[in-house]
Amino acid sequence: MTTSFKIMFFFVSLFTMGCFALGSVMMAQGRGWLATLFFVLAVVMTGTGFVTKRRLARPQSQ
Repeated sequence: MTTSFKIMFFFVSLFTMGCFALGSVMMAQGRGWLATLFFVLAVVMTGTGFVTKRRLARPQSQ
């Protein structure tokens, strides 16, 4: 995997963790709809990241 892919996936993971953190803060403040929005966005970003990584980083044939 090239360095640019690693950097891109690093920022995707940072964004995902930020969404989980913001969702937790919104839940603590009693804003349920914002918490739900951030949690759903985080799960979608996680799935998108895994699918993209699987498609772009195909295993090398031996």
